[in-house]
Amino acid sequence: MLGFHRKGKGEMHYSKLYPKTRRDDPADVPSPGTRLLIRAGFMTQVASGVWTMAPLGLAVRRNVEAIVRQEMQRAGAVELELPILQPRSLWEETRRWDKYIQSNTAFQVMDRKGAEFLMSPTAEEVITHFARTTLQSFRDLPITLWQMGPKFRDELRPRQGLIRGREFIMKDA
Repeated sequence: MLGFHRKGKGEMHYSKLYPKTRRDDPADVPSPGTRLLIRAGFMTQVASGVWTMAPLGLAVRRNVEAIVRQEMQRAGAVELELPILQPRSLWEETRRWDKYIQSNTAFQVMDRKGAEFLMSPTAEEVITHFARTTLQSFRDLPITLWQMGPKFRDELRPRQGLIRGREFIMKDA
């Protein structure tokens, strides 16, 4: 965690923070919130809908993630880490493979063996697969499974900075 009141372990002086704040508005950024995040040094844009989190932005995101984790633990939910690459077979079971491919919202990749995958646009297929292969009895219920991790969608018009980016952190249960 970044702290700015004194220099100690894990803390830094504001004068050493990188990148520095900007005086000018970034060009071609329609969202006022995104302009402010870039000017304040929280993030930088790599491409349309693709962002680099600078130390301040990363610290804020990690703090939000810590709060979410704490609240989910308090609610008794079980956190999972789900894969980014999801096999075509899971998506065909739910009949959503063609929907995502035809809408051009999912990134499709193929491994060297020719197996097809989506780069995690959402988590329902994988978490359902996990539940059906690990829950053994109705006595295991009720249970709340949740995840928070990177997702990828090829948004038609990435806009509004982090809200409609191509790569983002999703939390769902």
